[in-house]
Amino acid sequence: MGLDRNPLTATEHRKRWPTAVLKIWNWMGGLNEVEQRIGNYRPGFLPEHVFDFHDGLRFIVSSDQYNMGLYIHISASAEPGSKLWDLGRRGKLGVHRFTEIVKERIRFVGGIEATSAFVTPNGVWHLFCPALPLDAAIQGLIADD
Repeated sequence: MGLDRNPLTATEHRKRWPTAVLKIWNWMGGLNEVEQRIGNYRPGFLPEHVFDFHDGLRFIVSSDQYNMGLYIHISASAEPGSKLWDLGRRGKLGVHRFTEIVKERIRFVGGIEATSAFVTPNGVWHLFCPALPLDAAIQGLIADD
């Protein structure tokens, strides 16, 4: 389910980041209520929010409003059959190292630090970063080019 893979380099994704965080998704009221309201119109089904990398890592990036505040939400997973998937399957990529790879990629592509995370039973990492004001996020990316 979701979009076909379209891998790009981290540098190419860095240029796409501001577009992914521009729209604020309102998740207040609970996930079930929101899913009934928006159906498949959610970040994982929209190309501007999906970031595929050549090693098999996929991010889904969005700015999410929750009852406790505004966060940038990054869902991270490895594509079955990819380099990262294979390393994990062979026991050469543990949870700690995968989390480090994801956080390093977030720092480079988004210029932000993930401050909390959890993993769903199907193996998808969900990382959250306090949202920067959009102009500061964009300025930080432009300054690094």
